[in-house]
Amino acid sequence: IVAETMANKSNYLTEKTSKPLFEKKIFVMFGAQGILGRLRELGYKTFDGIIDESYDLIDNPNERWNMAFNEVLKLADADHSEVYERAKSVLEHNHRWIIDNHYPRLLKSKNFLDRHINNL
Repeated sequence: IVAETMANKSNYLTEKTSKPLFEKKIFVMFGAQGILGRLRELGYKTFDGIIDESYDLIDNPNERWNMAFNEVLKLADADHSEVYERAKSVLEHNHRWIIDNHYPRLLKSKNFLDRHINNL
């Protein structure tokens, strides 16, 4: 379960989403409408075909989150090794994508902060 900070009207992504992308984890998003679409726009793949991601299209937050939670329940009852086998290529893609496209920028920020902190 990924519960984004701005869950109603923003497709702003935080570390809450980055963590499972980096760690090769399957997730169901509890965020703003269209947040999975936003991930795909950024080059990530999602789990459509494994998870019914049509919840991402629902405008009403309560309805969207109820549908998303039903997907969590389905995943909980599924054969986890089978689900991960089906998701393996998506998980690998997302892991590689976040490293190749976002990690260098984060490393520059970290190095900048480290230099300034060391001067304190």
